[in-house]
Amino acid sequence: MAVLTLLSRAADPGRERLAGIGSVVERTLGLPEGGCGVTWRQWLTGAEDGPAPVACLLTVDEADGDEADGFPDAGKQALLGKSLGEEVGRTLGVAATEVQLAVERRASDPALVVSRPVATVVGGRSEVRDDDWAAVSSVIRLDAARFPAEALAGLADFSHLEVVFHFDRVPVGKIERSARHPRGNTDWPLVGIFAQRGKNRPNRIGVSRCRLVEVAGYDLRVAGLDAVDGTPVLDIKPYMAEYGPRGTTEQPRWATELMRDYY
Repeated sequence: MAVLTLLSRAADPGRERLAGIGSVVERTLGLPEGGCGVTWRQWLTGAEDGPAPVACLLTVDEADGDEADGFPDAGKQALLGKSLGEEVGRTLGVAATEVQLAVERRASDPALVVSRPVATVVGGRSEVRDDDWAAVSSVIRLDAARFPAEALAGLADFSHLEVVFHFDRVPVGKIERSARHPRGNTDWPLVGIFAQRGKNRPNRIGVSRCRLVEVAGYDLRVAGLDAVDGTPVLDIKPYMAEYGPRGTTEQPRWATELMRDYY
């Protein structure tokens, strides 16, 4: 399996064009049809005038492709870079020289769990901070290259969603594996990372609930989602009251103090 991530200042080219770009990778690397997924992320940095560079990051499983270990050699990478430059350039209306390719290897480890984002958070808050999320409005945009809009059919009948996402802005070096004071506040007790909901978690996975405002094509307009612009979304589920906790819930005083201004 290969995954191609495109980052550009241009507008999303749409599902069909992204699939065409993925087919270039499949032909060049000898992958089966559907063997390369393509995800799109808008690049908000770069010069304000003129065509901005397009970054292409290709992640290849060791078991994929024509090479002995599944990873394309330098020659095939160069060929792929040329082919992608032409195809992406035509699709986005930029020069082929503006398209930059990087290829990385993903080890085939039976114990490794690999999740591809199903959607991306668009808009809302761009900076990472802890409180005042209730007034934040944003969009969860489904990956149109992998899913039809029908994947969201029936979701509008629910008032709230459960969203699983990746804390992609947390550096690996900042991951906490032991105990810490929540938010670094020494007035609160030293507790294990699995006894708090901080973002510096071992797998950097967030789980949140938010209000569903509208379903519009591939877009879910939501309120109160505590994930910043560009956050990869791993799963979307309707919230059902029966999945709420049974009986009375309990929590320590520090947790109540921490959450006082969160929403």
